[in-house]
Amino acid sequence: MSFYGNETYVECAEERKRHTECSKLKICVLEKTTAFDFIQSTFPSQFFVVASSHIELEDMLVNDTCNVIGNGILLLLDIQDTLLRDSERNFTFANEVDKTDPLAIVTRSTDPEFSGIVNWVVQALFHGEEQELSKNASLCQNYT
Repeated sequence: MSFYGNETYVECAEERKRHTECSKLKICVLEKTTAFDFIQSTFPSQFFVVASSHIELEDMLVNDTCNVIGNGILLLLDIQDTLLRDSERNFTFANEVDKTDPLAIVTRSTDPEFSGIVNWVVQALFHGEEQELSKNASLCQNYT
């Protein structure tokens, strides 16, 4: 979860401020997303507007329906790319990404061999985390 838009209001959203200079904060968010769930649980309803598509998000930001877009970083990068080409306005990103979208690995039920390989990789990642390999690089072996 991150924010993109007017620099002042991006800081307001990032710091969860809603008073004084942040009283006009308006966050656009896509309906039926984890970003929507997060914003709905964090901000009162008068501080956000729901959109049904990323194109609508772009339009709402450009026409000042909202001053910040809240969503996952990949969608925000895509929106930034479009707005850099089509708009002369200067928008900015939040300094931090607050949470990540839940992800899952999905394989075809008709390919048990590939599913087995994917499962082995996931189990190896769990084992590596249990062994604290990500915290101590000296525990990792170089096989080259």
